[in-house]
Amino acid sequence: MLLLNITANAQCDCDPVSSGTTTSGGDLQDDDQISIWTLFGAQVLSISVPVDTDLQSVNIQEIEAGSFVVKVSREGLTLFSTLFIKL
Repeated sequence: MLLLNITANAQCDCDPVSSGTTTSGGDLQDDDQISIWTLFGAQVLSISVPVDTDLQSVNIQEIEAGSFVVKVSREGLTLFSTLFIKL
């Protein structure tokens, strides 16, 4: 099962990006996670997706400042796509 967990954190030990793609190398285990950091207003938004071995990619695309689309794909097919809009 794929779960999307979202937590806002004002500080992190990473270099946040506004958009990017993380692709698995095929060596992921069931309990591995793909984490994506993105700027969200004055905070950093952390998106962690627990994956299984068939997951191919998680894509985040910023469509305007603070609003973005998260797409999870497996074997070339989109499993789900979620839109986050800054209010």
